[in-house]
Amino acid sequence: MSAHAPIALAISLLVSAGQTALRPDPPIKCSSCDEWNMPLEPFKVFGNT
Repeated sequence: MSAHAPIALAISLLVSAGQTALRPDPPIKCSSCDEWNMPLEPFKVFGNT
C-alpha cells in the first residue's frame, strides 16, 4: 500500500460525508424582517471605516 493511500481514503470519506450532511437552513421570516433589510444611507462608525 502506498503511503498516500490512507490520506486519499480519509479525504474521500470526508468529502462524501459532507455532501449528504450539509443542508441550508430554511429562510426565517420575522415580523420586522422587511424593516431590518431596508437599505440605509452609509454612516461613519469610527475613524476611517
